[in-house]
Amino acid sequence: MNRASARVLAIAVAIGSGGAACAQSVPQSATIAVTASVDRKCTLANPQIDLGQTTNIGQVSGSTVRIADLSDDQMSTKVTDFTAEVAGMCNASHQLTVSSDRGGLWRDPAGLRSNGFANGVPYRATISWGGEQAILRANASGEGQVQQTLSVDQPVGGSVQIQFHIDQSATNVGVGAPLIAGTYDDTIRVTMGPL
Repeated sequence: MNRASARVLAIAVAIGSGGAACAQSVPQSATIAVTASVDRKCTLANPQIDLGQTTNIGQVSGSTVRIADLSDDQMSTKVTDFTAEVAGMCNASHQLTVSSDRGGLWRDPAGLRSNGFANGVPYRATISWGGEQAILRANASGEGQVQQTLSVDQPVGGSVQIQFHIDQSATNVGVGAPLIAGTYDDTIRVTMGPL
């Protein structure tokens, strides 16, 4: 090979190499889109009974509150108060419902009646949650479920507060009626769900 041919070949190789290097110096890009979603959810913990501010409460076992004595010496209903808190959280607009299974404290079995005697005790439960407040009135006007619902248009976390109260002498047949002996009960339920 002569010298002139070798120079042309070297120049051709140098130009070819330089051209490839220039093409690789242009940045290339690719994109990755990442998306996710969060379901609407609500959570509730077990109720906690505040024993610091109670009236006429005997025992508390878990979420069961035992009233010390529902009646006084004249067999009339005694004032009773306690506060329960239920830790909760909802990450969207939601409804909170507090209900009474029996619509008051009713004697078990509720059917026993006697003229002038009461077998049901009305109560109210004031509910506070997310800056809203409502009152569940379990009036013992007839045995059956009653409920109160709060609609909240934003996510909320904290404690649902329920203040339970029985008025002095309150009964299902009139103020001051004596109570029939026996066990009285009801169940209060707290339910929360997204809208």
